[in-house]
Amino acid sequence: MPRWWTLTGVGLVGLIAVLVNIAQHQLEAPFLPWTCTFPMSACPASPMQGYVHPDYTSVKNTFADQLARGKDLGAGLAVYVRNELVIDLHGGWQSMHPRTPYTNDTLQLVYSSTKVLTAMVVAQFVQKGLLDYDATVATYWPEFAQGNKENVTLADLMQHAGGVGFMDAPLDLATVLDTEKFSALLARQPHNFQGSRVRAYHSMTLGWYVNELIRRVDPQGRTLGQFIQDDFNVNHGVEWHLKHNEALQSRFADHFELPAIGQLHDVYQVLKNGLDFFTFDLLLKHSKPYKTFINTMPDQDHAYHINNPKHRQYEGPSFNGYTNAVSMAKLAAMMANQGQALMAEEPDLLDKATFATAAEVQPVTHDVVIRMTMPLLKMGVGVFDLPLGDGEMMQFRGWSGAGGSLFFWNDQYQIGFGYTTNALIGAAPDSRTLPLLQQVVQQAKKSL
Repeated sequence: MPRWWTLTGVGLVGLIAVLVNIAQHQLEAPFLPWTCTFPMSACPASPMQGYVHPDYTSVKNTFADQLARGKDLGAGLAVYVRNELVIDLHGGWQSMHPRTPYTNDTLQLVYSSTKVLTAMVVAQFVQKGLLDYDATVATYWPEFAQGNKENVTLADLMQHAGGVGFMDAPLDLATVLDTEKFSALLARQPHNFQGSRVRAYHSMTLGWYVNELIRRVDPQGRTLGQFIQDDFNVNHGVEWHLKHNEALQSRFADHFELPAIGQLHDVYQVLKNGLDFFTFDLLLKHSKPYKTFINTMPDQDHAYHINNPKHRQYEGPSFNGYTNAVSMAKLAAMMANQGQALMAEEPDLLDKATFATAAEVQPVTHDVVIRMTMPLLKMGVGVFDLPLGDGEMMQFRGWSGAGGSLFFWNDQYQIGFGYTTNALIGAAPDSRTLPLLQQVVQQAKKSL
């Protein structure tokens, strides 16, 4: 055999070995540079800071390991157990160019986890007597009664059964930025199901419709975002932003998507495990998921691409809240405490009567958009049964956001859980947050 052929063969085998190594690395550690697979590579360690109660050190170790192994790039984790903050950690990178640590000052877009915040604000307005879950939306906004929507109640809207989960025509940013024009468009939109009560995830629209109600019933005529800035953040010692503020620019975390190999692997898993009809529907322009997630996004931008000043010009109380893990965990802990404050000097999130109403579990219903069958609370957040790894299931309430954020609480052990991430993978809880939740529950059970 000619020597050149031998050398070519050796080179080809070596190249294949390198490519396989890179592919394996990007599947197992998608958010570490592939050059980190090479010996002697100078890959900087992921920084981490914050507080952890000694009993929860194992959770800290898991969180640190996920960052070190490239399961995450920048993340925040905060947990309250029985009204005590036991974990408040931040690690990894807020930005890679320039390389900026992810800290307690970082603000993270948490997508649909924002819906939990919106539901809490609505509950506070119910408590004040300014809104009523059982009243029709048209009671507060007469123009809404158009197009078979006259019987839609506030509870229907909050539970994604308001019939306005998508717009009939693609939505453009200019319309959203024109307050009066957008309000009129929302009012004119016909009921998606000709007036029949159908649960169909209101991914983008829920917050916009709620915003119209808030600014009509608030004595000062404020939007939901303005109320949060003026009252909610101050009263409860949290930080949320629904709109651009130049002073915040340096604090916003960049977003990072799975590398191409990881995305192809996801497609392979869909094909291997059978057709995922929800994913398939997103490709069909006439489908409800397409209209909900694509048409109704201003300018039809990809959801992972809205982390920019263009989409911070308007309030999207369903999907564009910026916050941190400890703000989510603290509010979740108050819900786990039946709406009561965690500290004597702060006001309650909800009084006991309002909490009881808002937390009523509704009948199990199928969602025709996300194709999930699950119960919701009257206030509109989900009820989830999660595996603990030992055959036991544990119930959590709350919601998650695209990419991996998690805003959950558990009543039994009074757990409030908040997780933020800029490494966008999919829907939470995922392979990052589920182990963390499991370890938190295990330790909370031990400390009873």
